[in-house]
Amino acid sequence: MKEIKAYVKPIKFREVFDSLKELNEVKGVSVSTIEGYGVDNRDDIEDLKDYKKIEIVCEDDNVEKILATIKQHAHTGLLGDGKIYVYSVEREVSILK
Repeated sequence: MKEIKAYVKPIKFREVFDSLKELNEVKGVSVSTIEGYGVDNRDDIEDLKDYKKIEIVCEDDNVEKILATIKQHAHTGLLGDGKIYVYSVEREVSILK
């Protein structure tokens, strides 16, 4: 299994979120509102930019399709469009069971 963390501009969040909901490969999504900076703005705390962090855990075979969907719908072509990271998940445990 893999975990995907995507950091996207708030103005693109709804488009990304709606496109992910349409994928059968996505079983659930966690979303946080965060602030951060990249190489273009690290002068002061007032320079932090707002982002939406999207977290998805999926099967290894589904990663590329999910990545392509996020990239397609989050892209503006402007500096600071965001980043996507993929991590290995060692184990999943349900609290319910």
